[in-house]
Amino acid sequence: MERQQAFTALFLLCLLFLCIVGCAGNAEITQTEERETSAEGLVKEKKEETKGDAEEEPEADASAKVKQGRREIPIAFPFYGDEEGHRLTLAAPETGENAYTLLHYDGDGKILEQIFCGNLTEPVTFSFDGLAYGSWLDLEIFPADRETGLLFLWEKGHFSTTPIGIPRYVECRDTAMLTEAEDEKVCEKEVYILNEDRLRSEKARSYKLQKDTAMLTIWDELEKRYIFEGKIRLDESGNPVNQKYFDGLLWGGVPLLFGYEAESTIRTWVGKNPESQGEGEAVEIDNYGDMRYVLDNPGNIEEYESREALLTEFGLENSAPMYQYFDQEGDLGLELYADEDREQICGFVYTNATNSDLEKVTRIQGFTICSIPEVKWNGGDPYRFVSVYGTTGEEKENVKDYKESVTYTPSGKPDRFVATGRVEGWSAEDMIQDILRIEFIYREDDTLYYRYYYHSHQAFGTTLQGMNSYYDEHERVIYESGYVTHGGLEYYYIYEDTDGKTADKPAYILQVDYTMGDAISSMIRCL
Repeated sequence: MERQQAFTALFLLCLLFLCIVGCAGNAEITQTEERETSAEGLVKEKKEETKGDAEEEPEADASAKVKQGRREIPIAFPFYGDEEGHRLTLAAPETGENAYTLLHYDGDGKILEQIFCGNLTEPVTFSFDGLAYGSWLDLEIFPADRETGLLFLWEKGHFSTTPIGIPRYVECRDTAMLTEAEDEKVCEKEVYILNEDRLRSEKARSYKLQKDTAMLTIWDELEKRYIFEGKIRLDESGNPVNQKYFDGLLWGGVPLLFGYEAESTIRTWVGKNPESQGEGEAVEIDNYGDMRYVLDNPGNIEEYESREALLTEFGLENSAPMYQYFDQEGDLGLELYADEDREQICGFVYTNATNSDLEKVTRIQGFTICSIPEVKWNGGDPYRFVSVYGTTGEEKENVKDYKESVTYTPSGKPDRFVATGRVEGWSAEDMIQDILRIEFIYREDDTLYYRYYYHSHQAFGTTLQGMNSYYDEHERVIYESGYVTHGGLEYYYIYEDTDGKTADKPAYILQVDYTMGDAISSMIRCL
């Protein structure tokens, strides 16, 4: 009997020893380039613990519970800031399973996040474009057998746990993604935009070129209208000769989707007569710097229940608009009303947006102007290769190694102007940067459609560092928008064609200065 009890005790001791050794072996993690883990098993353990006692102690270091048996694919995600030194991998499925898992490690090898990605086919490709609004980078995963992928947003040191389905794009601009499909007969492109609030991507534009007939259609999927429809010029390879123009139509005005809501009142800048205004010679305007010194409209903010309420207060309730501007998408952007002598102006600017439910939302802001100074207008030449201040980088004392270059279209018009140099105090000795850059887009009939302007803020400051200019069929500038640190600037150019004669200079120029969001507006009359 004693022998049997001793044998039993010895057996139990051996069993206890084997259990201790086995548990220690399972807790060990191999620090190699392709780590073997079981992130899915860890999540299952967490779920089982949640079902148990809610008062249980918090779980131990997650990395200590990871089991061996999974292959990991390194992802070269460019962690920065507080997360510099972190590591990201894609863990392949364990035997009998099909779900891949993202594993986010800190610098000590501890698992911070594990996110299931579903079934993927290798080879899997990754990109890190900042598709979300205001994001520098995110994670995009594309399996080998699909034309769609997964977007994981990166924010405040964490990846989103719910991915957004996105197309396999060939180019992205902000939140918009371009896909292409082409053969000998047809070229098709589609632009998708990110809808963060609804966790999906939306088709915004379609482009279809029939190469045998040279017929091109560009369709707005959200507003259900043609942006362009017609026969175009093709080169020997069957590509548009004027590809730059049609790319501009395809990408231009693609909306940024957010939870926009209409406002119940119209916030209005009510202008007053400047105290310093008096009679004298008209000031000459040669550049935007001159205009900013002349344009002045002191006032205060008021709120009105409706457009009619504002017009009624200023005696314009029965007036027709003096001027209306429609933007490149065909939406009303500006309305001006004036009294008979054009001494009192009431205006409305319209900001047109699309919300996350794909509904059009329009914000209306009002302004009044009761002082319109007269000026001699000398500006308006789009082909002058100078800054918005009428100067070049060569004239700046702090710009060294200044050089200019111009490329031209086949018809001999400017296509791109670039001035490069080195800015003392900002640039390294061997750092050459763009000091000025101006790009042009022309319509199919070779008239100027669009001009983009950029200058280095290190050489010229931040005001109007970037500017977008649009032109009518007579190559007259009609609308411009520019960057300023306190908001944005818009310029509207109003022409008065009489007796069938096309005016070469604007009769009025309206500036809308969005100071902290308010539409502070002023106007000049051009001589």
